Amino acid sequence: MNLKEVYSNIPPGCNWFVKYQIANFLKETDVRKQINRPLMKFEELIFNFDKDQGKIVSRIYKILLNSTSLPSVSLKICWETELNIVMGTGIPSNNRYSIEWEQVFHQIPFTSISRNIQEHGTKVLQRWYYTPLRLQHIIKSGNKFCWRRCGEIGSLLHMWWSCPLLHKFWDEIFIEISNIIGQPLEPRTELALLNLFSGENRFIKQKTLISLLLVSARLVIAANWKKCKLHFINELET
Repeated sequence: MNLKEVYSNIPPGCNWFVKYQIANFLKETDVRKQINRPLMKFEELIFNFDKDQGKIVSRIYKILLNSTSLPSVSLKICWETELNIVMGTGIPSNNRYSIEWEQVFHQIPFTSISRNIQEHGTKVLQRWYYTPLRLQHIIKSGNKFCWRRCGEIGSLLHMWWSCPLLHKFWDEIFIEISNIIGQPLEPRTELALLNLFSGENRFIKQKTLISLLLVSARLVIAANWKKCKLHFINELET
């Protein structure tokens, strides 16, 4: 069977090459012996299956749905460095993650049942959005300065928070949230970007509402990611 015939049997929208890679990976019995590096979490799950029991796809899917694993420690370190904070002092038994980092990660699916909001939270946490600075490192050429033409370097923190063109926007956002919840809410970077409340128990009954409002603000920024002229407040009100 040639590649044309293989491709003709694959449903539209499916990457046939990736499909056959996965199929071959699942069928191969001695793949593990060929891997000379530490196994990834997903590989461990697959290799620990008793393939004679069948329904491997359903079982993998169930494990993924119930997974409580956290992102890599390096991601936590990146955020702590970027925000110039330390996420909590409580350390679970694995000595890798602070309690606050666990809360940041696990609150993503519970902020809303909307898949779009959950996807956005995951993208922000995983630092998915490309910035001028990051693209310059990848392409090795191009402009590392903010797309909004403020004249400053377009780092991740800059594009989400510290750009001068965003100052009024975030000030207005926190003023409006304070008015809605009936008490002052201090603008903080970790709260705006990660919904990290840092032990502020006075907002415990309003965390979901505050988180949704901050998600709405971030979605407006994401929708205008490369635009020079910003009309954030008017757009957010609509």
